[in-house]
Amino acid sequence: MKKMIYPVTVKIPGRDDFLVILNVNITTECKYVGNGSKCTFWNETLQKYSEFCKDLPECSHTSTSNCNDLTTDEIGFCREDVSSLIQKVTAKGTFTMNREYLDDFRNKSSEAYQDLNNNLTASLAKSFSNLKGFQCVKILQFRKGSLIVEFELNINGELSSKDFLRQAEDAISLIGSEADSDSLKLKVHGLLKMEVYPEVIRYKGVVNLSCIIKGRVDESKWFIRASREKEDAPIAERLYVLDEGDQRSVSKLSINATAIWKGKYTCSMSVFNGSIVQEVQREVQFYLLPDEIIVTPSNYTRLSDSQPNHNFSNDVQCCIKQDNEAYDVTLESDTNNFATDSGGNPKTLNNQTCWTFTLHCTVQTTTEFKCNFTNRANISTSENFRLIFLNESNTKCPPDKNGNYIWPTTQANSYAESNSTCEEGNVGKIIRNCDEKGQWQNVFKNCTFVKLLKLWDISEEIKQGRGNVTKVVTEVLDELKDTMKATGITIANNRASVKILDSISQAVNNSNSEVSFTEVSNFLSIASTLIEQKLRTAEDAQIQNSDTSTLMISIETFATAMDSTEKDRNQSLQQIQLKAIEFDARSTDYYYVNFSGNSTATLNVTGWGNLSNNVRISNLLFADLDKVLPSTEEDLIVNSQILTSTIISTSNRTNKISPLIKLTLSPKTLPANLKTARCVFWDYRVINNTQIGWSSNGCNTTTIESNILCTCNHLTSFAVLMSPNPKLIPFIDELTYIGLSISIMSLLICITIEKITWKTVTKSSIAYSRHITQLNTAVALLLAQISFLIGSTKYIKMQDDLCTVATIFTHFFFLSTFFWTLNQSLTLLHQIIFVFHHIGRLTFISFCFLIGYGGPLAIVIATTTSFLKKDMYKRKDNCWLNATLNHKFSAFLTFIIPVGCIIAINIIILTIVILKLLRPNISEGLKQEKEAIKKIMKAVLIFTPTFGLTWIVGFALLKNNSDFLHYAFVLLNSFQGLFILLAAGFTEKKIREALVNHFKPMVSRTTSENVQTKHSFQSSTK
Repeated sequence: MKKMIYPVTVKIPGRDDFLVILNVNITTECKYVGNGSKCTFWNETLQKYSEFCKDLPECSHTSTSNCNDLTTDEIGFCREDVSSLIQKVTAKGTFTMNREYLDDFRNKSSEAYQDLNNNLTASLAKSFSNLKGFQCVKILQFRKGSLIVEFELNINGELSSKDFLRQAEDAISLIGSEADSDSLKLKVHGLLKMEVYPEVIRYKGVVNLSCIIKGRVDESKWFIRASREKEDAPIAERLYVLDEGDQRSVSKLSINATAIWKGKYTCSMSVFNGSIVQEVQREVQFYLLPDEIIVTPSNYTRLSDSQPNHNFSNDVQCCIKQDNEAYDVTLESDTNNFATDSGGNPKTLNNQTCWTFTLHCTVQTTTEFKCNFTNRANISTSENFRLIFLNESNTKCPPDKNGNYIWPTTQANSYAESNSTCEEGNVGKIIRNCDEKGQWQNVFKNCTFVKLLKLWDISEEIKQGRGNVTKVVTEVLDELKDTMKATGITIANNRASVKILDSISQAVNNSNSEVSFTEVSNFLSIASTLIEQKLRTAEDAQIQNSDTSTLMISIETFATAMDSTEKDRNQSLQQIQLKAIEFDARSTDYYYVNFSGNSTATLNVTGWGNLSNNVRISNLLFADLDKVLPSTEEDLIVNSQILTSTIISTSNRTNKISPLIKLTLSPKTLPANLKTARCVFWDYRVINNTQIGWSSNGCNTTTIESNILCTCNHLTSFAVLMSPNPKLIPFIDELTYIGLSISIMSLLICITIEKITWKTVTKSSIAYSRHITQLNTAVALLLAQISFLIGSTKYIKMQDDLCTVATIFTHFFFLSTFFWTLNQSLTLLHQIIFVFHHIGRLTFISFCFLIGYGGPLAIVIATTTSFLKKDMYKRKDNCWLNATLNHKFSAFLTFIIPVGCIIAINIIILTIVILKLLRPNISEGLKQEKEAIKKIMKAVLIFTPTFGLTWIVGFALLKNNSDFLHYAFVLLNSFQGLFILLAAGFTEKKIREALVNHFKPMVSRTTSENVQTKHSFQSSTK
């Protein structure tokens, strides 16, 4: 009340009058201190509160008496030197006041700030005085947001979070109606305790940190800050666990004592939805050791000297990554015949710290030395290097100068290090191999851009659980994208970039984080560039291939982490295509996607179970990754694009789904040995010391036309392995063209015979029906085979439009051929069943032409409409239908399905005909049975080619790609025209008689003319 602003006007209850209070004189005040209370009075002379029990002296700060000295520090009620504390607790808090924020509040010297500061400090001090163990309170600042008040509160003693919050809210309420007690937030230091075990921490040893507080808490969080950092870095939740109980809560953090975990730790526990946050901080120090020691040169070669005690000198450099640890660095060896001169203090450049020594040596045999690093805990680690002595008889590479590089004598089957260093801004070595024959190989610059190494360090930190994954991933990808433009194409930079992407993807996966499509797009763009660099860089392919597997799995992992708010997303890059879609698993159990390009790839997914939420399917097609990814299978190569597919539940990202998957992949290199094709996936697991590589477990392989269908019961990265030597069936092409030529000639003869004998053999309705279907079958087959031959020419294959036209005509006329065979079989069936029922010729012709040409035309129009625009109508390598599936269907299926149905119908009708031939002869003698068998055999021979039954072999080829079936298909179908000529042209007696009658007058006339010529010749010679 003493700090209230007077005068104060108060309305008198029950009356219209008001009471004006000009001032209030406080004579005595009682406060709670510890478990008791104490009354004091205000001494105007000393301007302080004094105890009743004292003679008004100032309280001594060294006194052990229960004296609560509240001498004011300005108006803040806080002193820096409060003593005799039971447990010092500091709370920094904020609350909101419903009043306007003034610009003058920015200036703490302004009158407005001083007035509000004095009033609030006095009110808070008065209000908090009832808080158990209250010491002091002061205002820190005012901020915008209506008016946000920041204050600091000191308490002497321990109290629960529940009591703390309740009493603090009550204190804020006492300020007045302007203060919102519900907005109170407190950050408390002093109630939370941290323990570290063990007391003596060894490098890379396990360190356990425990955060302990009384009562239950809502959650705990851990943070770390190194000396070089300006803000705390969050620690991944997977590294700590919260153990709650009614009496106390403990949060336990376990880390390994490495360089990234050295610093100040903050443990934070929150209660009441974050209204109170308890914090404790502790510095955790341990002595480091270098993870990698780089010795230059790693080997030093000399020719043996004839003078045994000849002394020589050489500089040796021992370098480590800068870690600010104080090391004792020495050069050591088992021999005593050496001495060293230190190169002075270590020098730091490009994030490396190096110690340089001059080695003086008199040894004449190969000797091992080591750079030894000892930390302040007297723990050491070292890296060896050798001084190699060679005799004249040893195989070696002679000294050489290559451009700016000087190469010393080097032992065979080892490498030398150049006298030159990497360019500025790069670290590493420039080396050159000496092969087993003593021949120098190409120079290899193993130099890595320093910025890439720093990005790798940052990526490794978030991978191990240190730092804000979402924030760091965005920053690293942006910087990596910019850095790659300046680094140039080198294997070392490429490998460092791959490691960065790998660390990022693992960090995202470990933290179960989501990334935006922008991050995914940047990641894929960088990965595509890295693949292109691998393809263009000719240096040491083995080094390139070694990390391609890492790149592939990192791409798959990162793309899978795309934010669930991102719906359908596609991206097409030079080396990578992404197609991602999210849909409701309850509404459909089927998914299809198609990739097109130099080779095709399709994906059908079914059977993901009864999921009750959405799923995301992410598909990646790698254009040329197969060229830098080893086959890992002897005598087989990757001959397809690599297709990666993953499915996750968007509500539970850890729920990886493994449905049934069907992929159709086409060979990249033609001609291909399809007989050796194997569907495989890239197995990243190492089982029983087996290296990662291609595996066919869980996958079945089927060849469809020139494509390979892979059916697998799991998801990952798929490809097709096959022999690099194309499968060539001897003389198959020659047989095909010879057969087609003979077939075309035979069909022309057959059509000619029908024209010659038409009037003679079509006098009856039954004969007319048979010959009209037979003639159109021959015409359709003739045009189909001519279209196929035209489409087989090299010129037509190279002209995409002409090839498409040839495919359309071949498609139509082959379908028409089978539909006309259907007309033949239906006509025969009608004649057998309905013996006395005849159909008019016009009706019959209309029906047959509608089926024979209308049906195929409708199918071809529908097929071209559906598949032509998608570039999925014809195959890439020839002018025939594409077997690649598109939503469970393909252009090729529009041919084999109707053809298969027609062949099935024709077989049924042929069976009925055979049974009909057998029925009248069952009870007759042996002779009649033989006649029946002859009729059956004749029927089979005639109707098999005319009904197109020889194409059954083609269906068998879809399942079995054997040479025998290839030969059988070519012989039976390429010569189909010849078989039709023999079966339908010469087996019918009326046709033979008509031909004889047609050609007999011509033969007689020719004979008569020959006789007359002979007589004339004889008469002239007499």
